[in-house]
Amino acid sequence: MLICLPVSPLKNPTRHRCFAKLEYQRQAEKKGYAPTEVSSMARPGSVGPVNDYGLPLPESPPIDPLARAETLLGKPYGTSYEGAFGGSGRVTEPYEALACTELIAFANDKPIYRTGQFNKDNPDYEKVETPKPGDVKVWRATAPNGKPKGHAALITGESGNRALLHSDPKGVRYGSDYLEGYYNRKGYTNITIGYYRPRR
Repeated sequence: MLICLPVSPLKNPTRHRCFAKLEYQRQAEKKGYAPTEVSSMARPGSVGPVNDYGLPLPESPPIDPLARAETLLGKPYGTSYEGAFGGSGRVTEPYEALACTELIAFANDKPIYRTGQFNKDNPDYEKVETPKPGDVKVWRATAPNGKPKGHAALITGESGNRALLHSDPKGVRYGSDYLEGYYNRKGYTNITIGYYRPRR
């Protein structure tokens, strides 16, 4: 991050001069690379790199979870990040198979959280009452054998067979919002549904 100090008001009362270099520039110089040019001028109150006119450089485009998930359509279902949960790992590359929550992590560029870890204490997702496209729908239930079950999917904002984008036993695909009915038919109990939005 650039640290901006005020220039003497006698010289220029309307601008600040940035003396600190970006961390990656310092690292590059240590490795012998030529330093990257960054403007030394910034508008008052600005933080971060600026252009030659003192205007902030454009930020990275926002993440589109649906577009990222679409790049993995057709991938088979499976757990590639065994043991990663509670924010302990990230999907750094799309493996040959992905579980539902691993797809969610990749789509949002967030750590991996299993369905039971989507709650009010989650630091990367906030619970919302009214979901919008790109939000995460999470089901939790108890199977007839007493084991906890769950699933997570991206809401598309569409209907029918394109209501959700998720990874289920048929792989990464678009699908209908069928799970609650399936749980009821199979005798699952304690069915809960929550909607979550990634914190940016």
